[in-house]
Amino acid sequence: MDEKERLKSVYRSYATDGDVSRRFSKDNRGNQIIVKERMDSLGVLLNKRGLLPLGDRRILEVGCGAASTLARLVPFGARPENLFGIDLMVERIAIGKRWYPNFRLFCMNASQVGFASGSFDIVAAFAVFSSIFDQTLAVAVGAEILRVLKPHGIVLWYDIRYPSLWNRNVRPISKRDIQTYFPGTRLDLDSLTVLPPVARLLPAAYPLLKVLPVFRSHWFGIIEK
Repeated sequence: MDEKERLKSVYRSYATDGDVSRRFSKDNRGNQIIVKERMDSLGVLLNKRGLLPLGDRRILEVGCGAASTLARLVPFGARPENLFGIDLMVERIAIGKRWYPNFRLFCMNASQVGFASGSFDIVAAFAVFSSIFDQTLAVAVGAEILRVLKPHGIVLWYDIRYPSLWNRNVRPISKRDIQTYFPGTRLDLDSLTVLPPVARLLPAAYPLLKVLPVFRSHWFGIIEK
C-alpha cells in the first residue's frame, strides 16, 4: 500500500476505534494535564524567543487535524487569518472549517505543500513524523517544511521519543532522525510529557513523575532554520 494511503487508513481506524477515543478523551484528567503542560511550555518557549504576541506572524500546522492546536495559538496573540493548517484527511479538515471558519485549512499532502517558498514564520509539526514509516516520505515532508519556512523561521516540534506498546502505527523519533529530516538546522529540544498511559491512570502523580526524564515520552521544542 502507498504510504499516504496507509496513513489515511490508520487515521480512519482511529476515528472509529472506541478504545482510541477513550484513551484520548478530553474528559480524562491526565489528557487535560498533558495538553496544559504542552501549551504552557510552548508559551514559555515563544516568550523566551521574543515571539509573543504572535501578531502578524504567519503560522502553518502540518497534520493539523481539526485545528484544535492552531486554535490554542489565538490566546498567544495569533490572528485567525494568519493561521494555516493542512491535513491528509478531508473529514478532519471539514470539521476544522466548521469549528474555525476564519482559519485557512486545506486537505493537502505534506510532501507537496501548495504554498510559495518562504511563506511562513512558524511551522508546527506535532505528532506527525512518528506516524510516517516511509523514510523517503519523511525526508520529503521535512524538506517541504523547510522550503515554505522563511529564513531564520522556526519549526515547533512535538513527537514521541519512545516506542509505543499500545499503538503499532507509530514509531519513536530520535534527535538524529530529526536532524536527518531538517539538515542544516539547529535543534533546541527537551523531553516533555509524562508517559500518556501513566498520566491517564495516575494524573495526581503527574507533578512528581514529570521531574524524572525517564518518564518523559516526547521531544518538544524548536528547530531553527
